Amino acid sequence: MLDNSTFDYKPHLKSAYIDPIRTVTVIDDEYPTIDDLISSTKDSFSQDNISRLKDIIDISRSEEYNWLLDVYNGKEKKIQEGTVSNRLYHSDLLILDYHLDGEDSGYCKKSIDIIKNLSENRHFNIVAVHTKGYDGQKGSVNEVLIDIITSLQERPAISI
Repeated sequence: MLDNSTFDYKPHLKSAYIDPIRTVTVIDDEYPTIDDLISSTKDSFSQDNISRLKDIIDISRSEEYNWLLDVYNGKEKKIQEGTVSNRLYHSDLLILDYHLDGEDSGYCKKSIDIIKNLSENRHFNIVAVHTKGYDGQKGSVNEVLIDIITSLQERPAISI
């Protein structure tokens, strides 16, 4: 019998979570959507953001992964209302910008609501949240993680 301290979990994690991924959805208000790219608004996006999105596209299309990719800007009506578009439920991996409205200085309710909605779906597996933390300060990424974890916890029933 294998001892837990010597067992290598990494190949099993990859086969359980990474290998089954076929579709990826990115939600980021600073990335151009496909609609933006074919319209005249594409010039309003910074080259740094377009370059980061291109990196995601390149990884998704690589032979190693071969993932189908879609990009949303977080401006969909359902997302504005704190619910999730049905299309997101069909994605195997969601890459979510924590600061969907460009707001860097505090709790980001829109992103938290998306994560909460997806956590209630038995078929949804992975959300990768990218953030620079609150106010871009070193160490504040941990605060974002704590906000996400605490938002997913049920409130205790208190009887008085």
